[in-house]
Amino acid sequence: MRYVNHRKRSVQLAAINALGTLGDPKAIAVLETFATARKESPERDAADRAIASLRSAKKPSDEWRDLRNEVLDVKKENRELKKQIEELKKRTDALDTKPADKKTRKTQTSK
Repeated sequence: MRYVNHRKRSVQLAAINALGTLGDPKAIAVLETFATARKESPERDAADRAIASLRSAKKPSDEWRDLRNEVLDVKKENRELKKQIEELKKRTDALDTKPADKKTRKTQTSK
């Protein structure tokens, strides 16, 4: 973070951009000092982009947690779908046996 106050503007801009890329939320305080600079300065633009990047970035642990929750949701839905399929199989089996019973009754009564 010491390079954000470097005397060369190109080094300073590179440092500001790097802080946004590194993803350390602690850098926001430093970047906010540049975000209040002159309205049309390259430092302000770079600081604004870096702050936006840092605020929108998620921690990898958050992404893993979200992924795990999605997998658990999919598993739950899968179990529910399996139950529904089993219930439908039972219903169709029950319907298949009923017409067969009726047919045998009709043939027995007609003899």
